[in-house]
Amino acid sequence: MTAGSEQVAALRRPATVADDPLAGLLVRAVAERGAARDDATRNPEPDAGEHDEAEDETRNCSISTGPTYNPTGIVPVIVGGDGKKRAPFTFSATFATTSSPWWKFWESASSPDCCEVRQYIKWDKAYETSKGGPPHGGFGASATPGTWYEDRDSANKRYGHRSGSHSDPIAGGGDEYTTAGVRDQLHGDTYNGRDTPTSPVARAGQYQFKLKVLDTCGLVNTVKATSPVITVNW
Repeated sequence: MTAGSEQVAALRRPATVADDPLAGLLVRAVAERGAARDDATRNPEPDAGEHDEAEDETRNCSISTGPTYNPTGIVPVIVGGDGKKRAPFTFSATFATTSSPWWKFWESASSPDCCEVRQYIKWDKAYETSKGGPPHGGFGASATPGTWYEDRDSANKRYGHRSGSHSDPIAGGGDEYTTAGVRDQLHGDTYNGRDTPTSPVARAGQYQFKLKVLDTCGLVNTVKATSPVITVNW
């Protein structure tokens, strides 16, 4: 083959990735991202603000609605015939599922199982004086008024934990993740919770509550959204 025919052959030869370094980088990046998606598993449940063992950069939490309280603002206190007063309310949030186009290899997909709801409580000095301490023993004697704490019961069970020692799902929207109305604690795209703070009629002081949605698929839990505060005036 002559020099002239070699030039013609080179022009006729289809271009390959080897001819374009930028294209080669793109192909490798897409392949690596695909491998990361194949290997991705749900991160271990974080325990009240502790971080996961490893960061999952292929997924994140995306919120569709909420977190929202019902009612909002000042929660009505209902006095019962049993000598107690109660302030019932519910709360909810929903999460999105999205995927990234193959060519946007730098973007993460959204997965509901990266989203977890937390409820926080704060009480005032007047409540502490009336009660003689925190709301119950689950907070510990060192808990102080005017400070936000993750809400819990006396057994240290907490709202919104998908798994782990603080998780204690309650059916019927008491503390539960669902998909299409069916419990799906690990992967559900809808969360519903219900709380009914209760005190003796003579109790004074104030509670405040707020919600947060955490993205648990990162190395450190990231707050994705925070609700407005609601108030219970005892």
